[in-house]
Amino acid sequence: MAVSPGGCDKPSDCETGFYCDTSLPVEAHGTCVAIGDGGGYTTVGCTTNSDCNDVRPSCGPDGVCGRCEDFGPQFCPMRFPALPACGARGFCVACARSADCSRDPTKPICDTTSNACVACTSDDQCVAKSGANPGVCMSHQDGRCATDAETTYVQNSATYTTGAQGGAAAHPFCSLAPVLAFLTAQRSLIVVRGVVDAATWTLASKSFESTIVGQKSGTVVGTTFPALQVSNSALYARALHLKSSFSAGLWAFNGASIRLDSMLVDGSQEGGIALTSTSFDITNTTVTGNGPGSSGALIWGGILVLGPPAMGPARLTNVSVTNNKGLGIGCAVPIVGIDVFAAGNKSDDVFADVNTPDDVENICDFASCSPAGPTCGAQ
Repeated sequence: MAVSPGGCDKPSDCETGFYCDTSLPVEAHGTCVAIGDGGGYTTVGCTTNSDCNDVRPSCGPDGVCGRCEDFGPQFCPMRFPALPACGARGFCVACARSADCSRDPTKPICDTTSNACVACTSDDQCVAKSGANPGVCMSHQDGRCATDAETTYVQNSATYTTGAQGGAAAHPFCSLAPVLAFLTAQRSLIVVRGVVDAATWTLASKSFESTIVGQKSGTVVGTTFPALQVSNSALYARALHLKSSFSAGLWAFNGASIRLDSMLVDGSQEGGIALTSTSFDITNTTVTGNGPGSSGALIWGGILVLGPPAMGPARLTNVSVTNNKGLGIGCAVPIVGIDVFAAGNKSDDVFADVNTPDDVENICDFASCSPAGPTCGAQ
């Protein structure tokens, strides 16, 4: 087949000053491209990437323009240490997939649109990159994917153990009871899988933030103690179900700091969440069917705020407090309530204060949104 004008099969088909670029076909042939346009395998290609074009974007170690894959897998990491991956267009980029993101633990995920390593935003990203154990994105801290080394697993399974080797994914603790002895700043993540028993201890006087994440319908069940009890410590909890047969679902006090996300607190006899001298930021959480509990003459069921500390937030955002046996939300001081839905809470008629609304106490200083929906209540 004859070569079309401007086409080529070999360098000699092109005029002086042109080379044959087979990546730019003219019919079944290559295309003659002026060397000055930045080109393929020439002896006078480039000194920097800016000398090259979109077809051959990378300046190789021999001063030749080419796609990064043309120079082998080590070209990008050796030539451009900060851009170690070969992207789809042939450019050296920070990442082409999440496996390329290993330089900074706080940026473990590849944004394939920008080819930049970024913080994780979901557990699914971490599962896809590193597997299901622990499969937790620490977006509430620094955006890293958690590691096994920082994780204690709790699951009531046939492989559980209570010994010193317990708490690993293959040999989880069967309840929260032994966890406190192993909780350190370097091992501060607790993964709860399925239904487990609560501890009879209080998470107290820790200088670091502990994290509890529920997986596989993670549920902590208390009896005479709250499902979670925190004093003078920071706790972040997510995707967890709390309930207690004869106590509150969660009780935090004495300068504690609580962050809750995507939680369910229900069926707790002494009320859902009690916060005494505690800073709190609770979002996308449902508190339902709890109580009645009592605080002095006040009968409450959902959330009770007895004075946050001077520092830290006192905030509820996209929270649903419904059908509790007692006051829905009670406050000793004003707090911030954003898109909070409170309905169906009912104080015991014998003890009810006729001056106190059943859903949100006046001193809380916000009103329930209505109706429940995409911008009102837990999502």
